[in-house]
Amino acid sequence: GSIRGTVEIQNGTIPEQGKLLLRAKKLDTNPVYFSAETDPRGQFVIYNLPAGTYELTATVFVPGLREPLAQKSEQLAIEAGSTTKTIIKLSLPSLRPGP
Repeated sequence: GSIRGTVEIQNGTIPEQGKLLLRAKKLDTNPVYFSAETDPRGQFVIYNLPAGTYELTATVFVPGLREPLAQKSEQLAIEAGSTTKTIIKLSLPSLRPGP
């Protein structure tokens, strides 16, 4: 199966050096991970997923920050030979300059 989707940024934009990455973790006794990067419009596809239940996590990484800027997960059921579509709505924290 596969996952086709879009990550919609709810407030603001990802910083220029930031990356928006997707990770699909098969929820099983032996977790298996699959990953993808979004295109400039926030669209992504993860192919060749064995059937099962997955935790799909969208994460915004920015160089210089120790923790991800934003992250959101959801669970999806993947069936062999079919494409599961999803939209992840991700809110960015406000990056205020220090005092």
